[in-house]
Amino acid sequence: MGDDMGLTDNLRRQHTEILKMAGEINHLIGGGAVKNATALRGVLARLTGVVKVHLAMEDASMYPLMVAAKEGQIATMARRYQKEMGGLAEAYVKYSERWKQGGAIEAEAGDFTAQTGEVFGKLATRIQREDEELYPLVDKLGL
Repeated sequence: MGDDMGLTDNLRRQHTEILKMAGEINHLIGGGAVKNATALRGVLARLTGVVKVHLAMEDASMYPLMVAAKEGQIATMARRYQKEMGGLAEAYVKYSERWKQGGAIEAEAGDFTAQTGEVFGKLATRIQREDEELYPLVDKLGL
């Protein structure tokens, strides 16, 4: 990974990874969450790792640069996204904590399936908005 890569290249790659793992989890749920609980927990742990790294990268490098941008519109958008992301990040962490416990998925497969749909839906919407609205602005800043 050379320095010539733009800031959003890694973030976009992480988005692809996140969506791929979310797809794996949805596939496993489709096969019956209870039968695949061990596999589900494994993918969920990997997903949580990537989500945490992704959020940390955005918080450490992308958002501060955007908030410092001379264009007021970019700084405003960055702050709005950051605030919204806080809520989603919190919801995701709560979700991942609840379901990483051994036996939790098996005991409450219906709840797990419903919550997964809800959290992944928000995650997918967020990723789409970042890819279409936020990252192009970051690219324009030449970061």
